[in-house]
Amino acid sequence: MYSLVYRSVADNSFVLPEIYSMLSNAKEYNIEHGITGCLLYHNSHFIQLLEGEEEEVNQLFQKISKDPRHHSVEIIEKEDNSKRLFNTWSMAFHDYGQNGHS
Repeated sequence: MYSLVYRSVADNSFVLPEIYSMLSNAKEYNIEHGITGCLLYHNSHFIQLLEGEEEEVNQLFQKISKDPRHHSVEIIEKEDNSKRLFNTWSMAFHDYGQNGHS
């Protein structure tokens, strides 16, 4: 099992309803490609963990890194793991702003 963690900054035009739409598409893609993970969002910043087969994760990350809806994409960590952290989640999501925290 391979995992990749990155962070990025949302473009000003990439608003929450569009993020939810993107998540819906991502979940379908991830199920088809055996990818699981988690996306966190707060104050226009993303941090995401992707996990799955190394080739699949890297192909997805290449697509993600070219997406114009965010910028300043930076890999935080890449590693091989013995098991998944988000075994049953095609893409968990949490928007910290929805909890009233800033």
